[in-house]
Amino acid sequence: MIWNGEIAKESDLPALNRGMLFGDGVFETIIVENNKPRFADLHLKRLSLGCTMLGLEIPNIDESIFSTWLRALGANKHQIYRAKLVVWREGTGTYTPESSSSAFLFYINRAPKPHIAIVDKLAISQDVFVSLHSWSSCKTLSALTYVLASKEKSQRGLDELILLNQNGQLAECTASNLFWLEGNTLFTPSLLAGCLAGVMRHVVIEHAKTIGLSVEMGLFESERLDSAELIFVTNVAAVKVFSNWNNKQLYTRHPLFEMLGLEMPPV
Repeated sequence: MIWNGEIAKESDLPALNRGMLFGDGVFETIIVENNKPRFADLHLKRLSLGCTMLGLEIPNIDESIFSTWLRALGANKHQIYRAKLVVWREGTGTYTPESSSSAFLFYINRAPKPHIAIVDKLAISQDVFVSLHSWSSCKTLSALTYVLASKEKSQRGLDELILLNQNGQLAECTASNLFWLEGNTLFTPSLLAGCLAGVMRHVVIEHAKTIGLSVEMGLFESERLDSAELIFVTNVAAVKVFSNWNNKQLYTRHPLFEMLGLEMPPV
């Protein structure tokens, strides 16, 4: 792993830091293919926005440094990796930060190739809600909402779980952004609903515009999904397409998916 730009062992890392103690930081999960990070510019832009929102110094990291780090970590160009870049506030203190200085960690693990999966078990969370606040769109280290939502998903035997915000509006899913198609219009919850500003969310929205789809981002009640012809969720590692919603059969194929560079399941 790379700690503050230098190769380090796990035992070298400080066990007590504000990232661990307070969730005081942000992170990015980046897919690496052929030793190249996908959407590196979008990840670094979101990381910078998150650091600014939390009052952290932005690490001096650009796209070119990733290839150096990957070589240092012995990455194989024939292997897919899930890289994680974590930034946290230095210093200790209590809830009140003592510093705006930041430290960072970069490490990689082997991962499957990004893909599209067709699944059928989708429901709305009964226990977990997204809280809307000024940093909702940031990918912070405080991920308890998604941990508990994922736990509920597993307990209910679901493929994915939709999270509403405190106003009962559609927000996002356990680890992905939510989309649905009605006619020629692609819908997705606005960032004002409390969802994360996903990198793949941005990519999907831009691709949708290039093939002539209208894109509407807004505040929607859950009943709006009953009009959907296609429902899918996205993150950088995978796209899940749902074959049905409330016993209504849905489309599972669309030209939009072909533009994402992900493997489609066989027909």
